[in-house]
Amino acid sequence: MGSEVALNFEIKEQSEDLSQKKNQVFLHLFFITIGLAALIAGGNLSLEGATSIARLLGVSERVIGLTIIAIGTSLPELVTSLIAVYRKYEEIALSNILGSNIFNSLGVIGAASLFGDLHVSTKIVSYDYFYMLGVLVLLFPFMFFLKKIPRLGGAFFILVWLYYNFSLI
Repeated sequence: MGSEVALNFEIKEQSEDLSQKKNQVFLHLFFITIGLAALIAGGNLSLEGATSIARLLGVSERVIGLTIIAIGTSLPELVTSLIAVYRKYEEIALSNILGSNIFNSLGVIGAASLFGDLHVSTKIVSYDYFYMLGVLVLLFPFMFFLKKIPRLGGAFFILVWLYYNFSLI
């Protein structure tokens, strides 16, 4: 009789644990949904404002896309990566960045071209494309040999990015 009561108690305890886990999953899905909705709304507002100002100042669409829109759409990755590094999830931070770049290079270009031809300007092919490849070549030794990107390396990449942006002016 005693073992039967213990078994019933254990089953009830496991059932309550499962119920709590289900509630947590729904709570996390709710937060993800709210976060995505806020991200979409905030992204639209910031990009519309930034592109309107840039167009009023006579900045080309290429520069708008390579700077303002790129920054606006990359801010979620930046924040996610910063939080991941702060919480000691370095692999998630780097995977987030690489995954985003792969998705942008293949998924976004692929999906956008389904709706119409994407015409590539000669400036993108002759300068921006090679700059991107050069940055990948610079990133390779850090990832392959050092297996980390130290703070000094991070500062270096920020300087390379700033140089690139100033070269667009």
